[in-house]
Amino acid sequence: MKSIKLNLALVLFSFLVTTSAMAVTIPQISGYVLYANSYNGYVYGASVKICTTPDGTGSCIAPTTNAQGYYQYSNWGVGDNARLYFFPYTDSPQGGRTGRWGSSSIPIHSSNACQSRDQFGNCKNFGISYSASLYPSPLTPVAVNPAPNSTNVGLVQTMKWTSSSDSWRTYTNIVYDIYASGFAAPLLLQTSGLPCNPDASGRCQWVLPVTLDPQVPYNWKIVARAQNAYGFTTQSLVYHFTTGY
Repeated sequence: MKSIKLNLALVLFSFLVTTSAMAVTIPQISGYVLYANSYNGYVYGASVKICTTPDGTGSCIAPTTNAQGYYQYSNWGVGDNARLYFFPYTDSPQGGRTGRWGSSSIPIHSSNACQSRDQFGNCKNFGISYSASLYPSPLTPVAVNPAPNSTNVGLVQTMKWTSSSDSWRTYTNIVYDIYASGFAAPLLLQTSGLPCNPDASGRCQWVLPVTLDPQVPYNWKIVARAQNAYGFTTQSLVYHFTTGY
């Protein structure tokens, strides 16, 4: 009889643990999105991507803000112990602002889906209120030299590209990483943390420390990184050129 009672108790305990692990929380998420350092600068039409993983994959939702910069969502079921990551951003900034503000790949906030629990471990607070301030991401860099798809390129080169900074980003230190390869091999990091070092036209530049090989097809791209609290990044297209003799 004791054995039967013990087995029943173990089965019940196992059921409760399994049920708890499989519990679903439906958080009530809401808040405002504003431009950083702007009084009443509410962001209309911003996407507030919220995911269960910090790399922006997995289960995600993406409510948008209204004219008052307000967003809300209440139909998303996640694991009871889930942690949520917030990626607010807009590609259509207002007020003369340029480029992307915020990031769709780097979270700026995280929160437990369940805010608090009762004495039995059951979630009792599902309300998440989070208001975000958007900072600008670097502008997308564009290759200038060598010109995209150019041929007979010289073997000694100064790589040039457009700056990822403008009047909205002057307070942010932006640095650049250069990736390149020959013969369609995977791109490899060649140098990192470069300052813009602008030429007379304001284009960023980097003097190649090596001589290129003759008659070789090369690929390269530029990654701009903001040196701020979030480290937003923006990368160029992959560009192609072929050297001469």
